[in-house]
Amino acid sequence: MPAVLIRQLENLAKVAVALGDGRERGILGHEAEMILRASEESVPEPADRRDVLAAYEALETLLGAQDSPPVASA
Repeated sequence: MPAVLIRQLENLAKVAVALGDGRERGILGHEAEMILRASEESVPEPADRRDVLAAYEALETLLGAQDSPPVASA
């Protein structure tokens, strides 16, 4: 089960890259939160939950990076 949750989060990251900027990123973040909650309820092994959390945090970092304004070149 944890592998499926991790793959879901990884695929949300791929979708986030394809979407670029936009309102849809918030929807992806919401979906990621639901996946994380599902892991807390259904994955008994702490190490597996940490792996899911790492995939979640990677997606959140990506979503946050897309929110950042582009750096102006000098």
